[in-house]
Amino acid sequence: MTAFLQQVAKAMLAEHGKDLREVAVVLPSQRAGLYLRKWLAEEASAPLWGPEIFTVGTFMERLSGLRSLPPEELLLEAYEAYREVEKDKALPVGDFLQWASTSVADISEADAYLVPLEGFYRDLRSWEELDWSFNDTPLSFGQERMVRFWAMIGKMHAALNARLLAQGTGTTGLIERKAATAPVGEGSWKSVWFAGLNALSPAQERVIARFQELGMAQLAW
Repeated sequence: MTAFLQQVAKAMLAEHGKDLREVAVVLPSQRAGLYLRKWLAEEASAPLWGPEIFTVGTFMERLSGLRSLPPEELLLEAYEAYREVEKDKALPVGDFLQWASTSVADISEADAYLVPLEGFYRDLRSWEELDWSFNDTPLSFGQERMVRFWAMIGKMHAALNARLLAQGTGTTGLIERKAATAPVGEGSWKSVWFAGLNALSPAQERVIARFQELGMAQLAW
């Protein structure tokens, strides 16, 4: 049975010949890129210009113009954003780190899902969709605490994104949100192959759809 990436290599050579300088390929991993290069070389049986190969993450970084931060640096930036919001009420960094990783992951996911943030972080007492109600009078101590925390997270999300964008960096989700709206027709590629991808975020799907609209996308599942 012909390997999947060997089939992709054959299809790319049939479509573009041996000059793949203006072709990009987006794959699930760097390891897949090594195998694709191997199959391209074997199938071409001659020198060729190779394509530019990305993982989904590095492709989103290229489109967005942003770079990702190591987790520990991202948490420190999140703490600074938290301090901007809470000011003298901010907890020490040790207490912040007890819940920060989960909150930063949620913030990133909201961006990757292209959630409209203004409506997302509205007062919990106005969410009719919630199965549990915040319309009780008076609210319990736990409900009041959650209302305040949710409002703070919304402000921290905005502050964190502003800090990261000013540095040319982003969470994974912010990078994807930015890539989903970045110009895609002004790059150095005539064709972009998306091969073997799965479990795409809405922002990633939006990027692929925009390349399809321009007639630049080739999909291999």
